[in-house]
Amino acid sequence: MCRPWLRLYALLAGLVASGVLQVGGITIYTSGEVEAVFFYQDKPYPPTDGRFRKKVTWAGDIMGGDASIMLREVKFTFNGTYSCQVKNPPDVHGIAGEVELKVVASASYSEIAILAGAVAGAIGVMMLIAGFILCVKRCHRARLEADPDQPPRERKDPTLW
Repeated sequence: MCRPWLRLYALLAGLVASGVLQVGGITIYTSGEVEAVFFYQDKPYPPTDGRFRKKVTWAGDIMGGDASIMLREVKFTFNGTYSCQVKNPPDVHGIAGEVELKVVASASYSEIAILAGAVAGAIGVMMLIAGFILCVKRCHRARLEADPDQPPRERKDPTLW
């Protein structure tokens, strides 16, 4: 239904700034009901309860300025806007970054085959209609040319108009 591994990259402006060598803490909250998704202070602390329990792992590199987490077995209830806060003492004030996560269903092989069949069928029907129209025009033209009572039609050269 959903991709088994979905990376949620939370690149935080505070980590990219020069001189940052250590992160004191990272807390990520969901909108609406406040629920911590992940906490990092000198080491990762995954949630022990809630809907993100056993579904989020640390995937970042503090020294490289990367504060990424990875969500596993993502559900549609994970949709939303997430706020990421980085607090590096003594700089504890800053703008919280936001990441919008949209979970979509991935198409299974059978759904792709059905869609491809529908497209191929529609193209086939259009080709049959075009072939039928061409056949009717040819038959009509052949009937007009084969009728001896009909005076011959003169055709003008289109370049002489």
